Amino acid sequence: MNPRARRAELVVRDVADETLVYDLKRHRAHCLNRAAALVWRACDGRTPVTTIGRMLERQTGAEGGVEAAWLALAQLRKAGLLDETSLPERPAPGISRRRALGRMAATALLVPAVISVTAPTAGAAGSGGGQACRKNSDCGPGGACLFGRCV
Repeated sequence: MNPRARRAELVVRDVADETLVYDLKRHRAHCLNRAAALVWRACDGRTPVTTIGRMLERQTGAEGGVEAAWLALAQLRKAGLLDETSLPERPAPGISRRRALGRMAATALLVPAVISVTAPTAGAAGSGGGQACRKNSDCGPGGACLFGRCV
Protein backbone atom coordinates (compact mmCIF):
# COMPACT_ATOMS: atom_id res chain seq x y z
CA MET A 1 0.00 0.00 0.00
CA ASN A 2 1.10 3.53 -0.74
CA PRO A 3 0.20 6.47 1.52
CA ARG A 4 -2.88 8.53 0.66
CA ALA A 5 -3.59 11.94 2.16
CA ARG A 6 -6.94 12.58 3.73
CA ARG A 7 -8.76 15.28 1.75
CA ALA A 8 -12.33 15.27 3.11
CA GLU A 9 -13.46 17.85 5.67
CA LEU A 10 -10.25 19.88 5.45
CA VAL A 11 -9.64 23.53 4.65
CA VAL A 12 -6.18 24.02 3.13
CA ARG A 13 -4.34 27.30 2.60
CA ASP A 14 -0.77 27.90 1.46
CA VAL A 15 0.94 30.79 3.22
CA ALA A 16 4.54 31.57 2.21
CA ASP A 17 6.52 28.33 2.73
CA GLU A 18 3.91 26.70 4.97
CA THR A 19 0.62 24.94 4.44
CA LEU A 20 -2.18 25.52 6.95
CA VAL A 21 -4.74 22.73 7.27
CA TYR A 22 -7.89 23.05 9.36
CA ASP A 23 -9.65 19.77 10.15
CA LEU A 24 -13.36 20.57 10.24
CA LYS A 25 -14.20 17.17 11.75
CA ARG A 26 -11.71 17.21 14.63
CA HIS A 27 -11.49 21.02 15.07
CA ARG A 28 -7.71 20.95 14.86
CA ALA A 29 -5.42 23.29 12.98
CA HIS A 30 -2.15 22.02 11.54
CA CYS A 31 0.81 23.96 10.20
CA LEU A 32 2.97 21.94 7.81
CA ASN A 33 6.41 23.23 6.94
CA ARG A 34 7.60 22.95 3.34
CA ALA A 35 9.02 19.41 3.69
CA ALA A 36 5.91 18.03 5.43
CA ALA A 37 3.61 19.74 2.92
CA LEU A 38 5.57 18.30 -0.02
CA VAL A 39 5.19 14.80 1.43
CA TRP A 40 1.48 15.28 2.23
CA ARG A 41 0.69 16.54 -1.26
CA ALA A 42 2.56 13.61 -2.82
CA CYS A 43 0.45 11.06 -0.90
CA ASP A 44 -1.91 10.12 -3.73
CA GLY A 45 -2.27 6.41 -2.94
CA ARG A 46 -0.19 5.48 -6.00
CA THR A 47 3.27 6.85 -5.18
CA PRO A 48 5.61 4.70 -3.03
CA VAL A 49 7.40 6.25 -0.05
CA THR A 50 10.81 5.81 -1.72
CA THR A 51 9.62 7.86 -4.71
CA ILE A 52 8.22 10.53 -2.38
CA GLY A 53 11.60 10.62 -0.60
CA ARG A 54 13.51 11.08 -3.85
CA MET A 55 11.10 13.86 -4.88
CA LEU A 56 11.73 15.52 -1.51
CA GLU A 57 15.49 15.37 -2.13
CA ARG A 58 15.06 16.96 -5.58
CA GLN A 59 12.81 19.72 -4.23
CA THR A 60 15.05 20.60 -1.28
CA GLY A 61 18.47 19.73 -2.68
CA ALA A 62 19.27 17.71 0.46
CA GLU A 63 20.07 14.07 1.18
CA GLY A 64 18.04 11.75 3.40
CA GLY A 65 14.72 12.23 1.67
CA VAL A 66 13.38 8.71 2.21
CA GLU A 67 13.99 8.88 5.97
CA ALA A 68 12.49 12.40 6.02
CA ALA A 69 9.44 11.10 4.14
CA TRP A 70 8.91 8.35 6.75
CA LEU A 71 9.27 10.91 9.54
CA ALA A 72 6.73 13.19 7.84
CA LEU A 73 4.32 10.28 7.37
CA ALA A 74 4.52 9.48 11.10
CA GLN A 75 3.70 13.10 11.94
CA LEU A 76 0.91 13.31 9.35
CA ARG A 77 -0.57 10.04 10.65
CA LYS A 78 -0.54 11.37 14.22
CA ALA A 79 -2.24 14.58 13.02
CA GLY A 80 -4.98 12.54 11.31
CA LEU A 81 -4.09 13.85 7.85
CA LEU A 82 -3.59 10.45 6.20
CA ASP A 83 -6.08 7.81 5.15
CA GLU A 84 -5.30 5.16 7.77
CA THR A 85 -6.15 2.29 5.41
CA SER A 86 -3.41 3.35 2.98
CA LEU A 87 -0.43 3.37 5.33
CA PRO A 88 2.38 1.03 4.33
CA GLU A 89 4.46 -0.88 6.83
CA ARG A 90 7.69 0.92 7.49
CA PRO A 91 10.72 -1.24 6.73
CA ALA A 92 13.37 -1.77 9.38
CA PRO A 93 15.59 1.32 9.32
CA GLY A 94 19.09 0.99 7.90
CA ILE A 95 20.26 3.70 10.30
CA SER A 96 18.91 4.93 13.61
CA ARG A 97 16.27 7.63 13.69
CA ARG A 98 18.61 9.83 15.75
CA ARG A 99 21.39 9.54 13.15
CA ALA A 100 18.93 10.18 10.31
CA LEU A 101 17.62 13.31 12.07
CA GLY A 102 21.19 14.47 12.57
CA ARG A 103 21.86 14.14 8.83
CA MET A 104 18.61 15.96 7.99
CA ALA A 105 19.33 18.72 10.51
CA ALA A 106 22.39 19.67 8.51
CA THR A 107 19.90 20.82 5.91
CA ALA A 108 16.98 22.28 7.85
CA LEU A 109 14.85 22.39 4.70
CA LEU A 110 14.47 18.62 4.81
CA VAL A 111 13.30 18.17 8.41
CA PRO A 112 9.51 17.79 8.25
CA ALA A 113 7.41 19.47 10.91
CA VAL A 114 3.67 19.25 11.58
CA ILE A 115 2.50 21.54 14.37
CA SER A 116 -1.07 20.97 15.56
CA VAL A 117 -3.41 22.82 17.90
CA THR A 118 -6.98 22.18 18.93
CA ALA A 119 -9.30 25.01 17.94
CA PRO A 120 -12.57 25.51 19.78
CA THR A 121 -15.78 25.25 17.82
CA ALA A 122 -17.63 28.50 17.20
CA GLY A 123 -20.04 27.69 20.02
CA ALA A 124 -17.27 26.85 22.45
CA ALA A 125 -15.34 29.98 21.58
CA GLY A 126 -18.00 32.10 23.27
CA SER A 127 -18.76 35.63 22.20
CA GLY A 128 -17.57 36.58 18.77
CA GLY A 129 -17.07 32.95 17.75
CA GLY A 130 -17.20 32.42 14.02
CA GLN A 131 -17.27 36.10 13.07
CA ALA A 132 -15.28 37.25 10.05
CA CYS A 133 -11.77 38.52 10.79
CA ARG A 134 -8.50 39.56 9.16
CA LYS A 135 -6.17 39.45 12.19
CA ASN A 136 -6.17 38.01 15.73
CA SER A 137 -7.02 41.35 17.35
CA ASP A 138 -10.36 41.35 15.43
CA CYS A 139 -11.43 38.39 17.60
CA GLY A 140 -11.16 39.98 21.02
CA PRO A 141 -9.17 38.84 24.05
CA GLY A 142 -7.98 35.25 23.74
CA GLY A 143 -9.44 34.88 20.24
CA ALA A 144 -7.56 33.86 17.12
CA CYS A 145 -8.24 34.52 13.46
CA LEU A 146 -8.04 31.25 11.50
CA PHE A 147 -8.88 31.13 7.80
CA GLY A 148 -10.83 34.40 8.07
CA ARG A 149 -12.99 33.34 11.03
CA CYS A 150 -12.61 33.92 14.77
CA VAL A 151 -12.06 30.77 16.81
